[in-house]
Amino acid sequence: MIVTSNSVTHNITIKELSKIGQVDSNLDVINTAVVSVASTIGFSQTFNNQTITGITTDGTPIMGVGTTTIDTLEQKETQETISFNTSNISEFVAFSSLTEDKVISWIPSNTLAGIQTANETVLLERKDKVLNPLKYDISPAELPWS
Repeated sequence: MIVTSNSVTHNITIKELSKIGQVDSNLDVINTAVVSVASTIGFSQTFNNQTITGITTDGTPIMGVGTTTIDTLEQKETQETISFNTSNISEFVAFSSLTEDKVISWIPSNTLAGIQTANETVLLERKDKVLNPLKYDISPAELPWS
């Protein structure tokens, strides 16, 4: 399942399941799932730079302004084990009929939102550090007065 928020794309997948042999009359009951939220953000930086565009007859370089664009893709993946309550199952889905989307739907939305928000925070800060490095340049300062 792919979700986008704040220019961050989150790919939610199930990496692993565990099951209990029997709960009440239900066989092969899922009791845990490892969910992965792989988040990505892409952004570009454009720099202006001086380039030599030619040489005059007297050997003086002719300067021009060029641009360089760097495309960056940052990634953050979080995996979390989710335990499911297997008592009093009201709607049982047979193991052979399970789909990834069905298992994802059993995960509380606030759990997924929390993982997405944490990943998003990390990625947005990484992006900001690249685009605004001076905000993060902390160094000792001499007193400006004598």
